[in-house]
Amino acid sequence: MTLSAHDELDRMFEQSNARLALALGSVAGARMRGNEARAQELIEKLGRDLGNLMASADMLGRYRMALELKAAGIDAEEVIEEGAHFSRRTPRVPFLEAVRSLVQRTPFLSRVWASVRQAWSAEGRAIAVRTANIVSLRVREDMVSAMRRGATPDDASAQILKSLRESDSSITRAYADTVFRTNTARAYSDGRKAQALRPGVRRAAPGWRFDATNDDAVRVNHFAGEGVIAHVDDPIWETHTPPLGFNCRCAIEVVPLDELVRLGIADRNGNMIQTFDASSRIGWRPDIGFQAVG
Repeated sequence: MTLSAHDELDRMFEQSNARLALALGSVAGARMRGNEARAQELIEKLGRDLGNLMASADMLGRYRMALELKAAGIDAEEVIEEGAHFSRRTPRVPFLEAVRSLVQRTPFLSRVWASVRQAWSAEGRAIAVRTANIVSLRVREDMVSAMRRGATPDDASAQILKSLRESDSSITRAYADTVFRTNTARAYSDGRKAQALRPGVRRAAPGWRFDATNDDAVRVNHFAGEGVIAHVDDPIWETHTPPLGFNCRCAIEVVPLDELVRLGIADRNGNMIQTFDASSRIGWRPDIGFQAVG
């Protein structure tokens, strides 16, 4: 059974987040032992892994958008509809390998895979450096806190190192989850946008609709934008393309030209007639201070 896009992203998080938490713990552990050279090696590897995972999320976003466009009758390049989904069981090889298999079987993805992976590479390393530094700082704060409660330096260090080795540190678990979900969701959204902005697609569907995940976890300021439709060139998308906050699960959908014409947003040539009025959706905004980085 084919999973929904949200389910596929959740599967990706489930398979990969523990690895990220353990990697961050290894960096913090190396620094606690005073082995900065080893810490830098681990950060470099973490950066490569993050870059590849974000590139994979980008690929999944492009593929999902292509399927949705094809279902809407819009020429969306070559797609494989049968067997190109991810299994509900957890495979021995993580999400990245599943995406590589998908890329190999899907011509339009294979043509851009190398450039997409290169584009996310530098950002993956930058995120790895920032997250590793923050986790290391928080681990040191835990060390100081434990000693203030009466633990000896050796006892505090031993306990923290044990929790890091076992990926049982609340710091690495929670922070890894937030960083991973937010940045891969951003890459997924960027992939969808890249596919939607292809010239042929843009002519046939020059609008986007904001889709807020409608469940108990959705934030009020995100749900305020549910169903908003605007031209792809509308300035609103410069600030309101998902993710709008940490762990955001919102998405954008394409809107065909006929619907935009009917709504008075564009003419038959796809030219923008009406700019979205942000005042019509009071409260729709990104989370305060949010930036989708580590």
